[in-house]
Amino acid sequence: MKKQEEQLKQFLRGAELLSIEVSKKQAAKVEMFLQLLLSWNRKMNLFSRHDTQRLAERHLLESIAWLENFGKIKSPVLDFGSGAGFPGIPIAFFRPESKLFLLESKKKKAGFLNLAVKELGINAEVIPGRVEAEEIQSRFREFFPVIVSRAVADLSLLWRWTAPLLREEGVLIAFKGEALQAELEKLRRNKSSLKFDAKVLDYNICKNLWAKPYLEKRKIVMVNMTGKGKSNGQ
Repeated sequence: MKKQEEQLKQFLRGAELLSIEVSKKQAAKVEMFLQLLLSWNRKMNLFSRHDTQRLAERHLLESIAWLENFGKIKSPVLDFGSGAGFPGIPIAFFRPESKLFLLESKKKKAGFLNLAVKELGINAEVIPGRVEAEEIQSRFREFFPVIVSRAVADLSLLWRWTAPLLREEGVLIAFKGEALQAELEKLRRNKSSLKFDAKVLDYNICKNLWAKPYLEKRKIVMVNMTGKGKSNGQ
């Protein structure tokens, strides 16, 4: 059995446990994406070799597991530091009504993302470059109602980088791990000309899909832009 077919089976198994409905069209897109990832990872370091057998569990499912808890996503959405396309490309599969922008500073990975967007036929655009670049700041200033970020930087740095691109009342959604509380405290001490409200949302992910699957709680941080003026981080 091909590796992408094995991973697809794991993805569908995990989606069922998470009560995520997957159409035939979505399953076909997921399999195509898996094939692209596995094929191109031989040519460039898209993801760790240790993740080859757990793409479905660690990357695909974790990219969409939080969606049902969050509700409707406003469009357009920026995937900040998209890398190999997580979480942006899976979000595009399951929220096709939302336009996705995939920001990636590394040239080779941006090239892969362009290929993936074309091959998969998804509603997404790749932005190659760094967030602080003048052309990106100019084009996308106060443009996005939603920015998502996974494994890029701590919250204070993320907020500094992304806040100029958020609309008023926009939200930064950051996937976070064990350092969450310390990052929140640091963010709330951050002096900013923008008011924001930070809160934490729980969601479930699937673990151990190859043997005895179980659900594990994870957290995302939502930093909502609430207006202009000095922030107290509350």
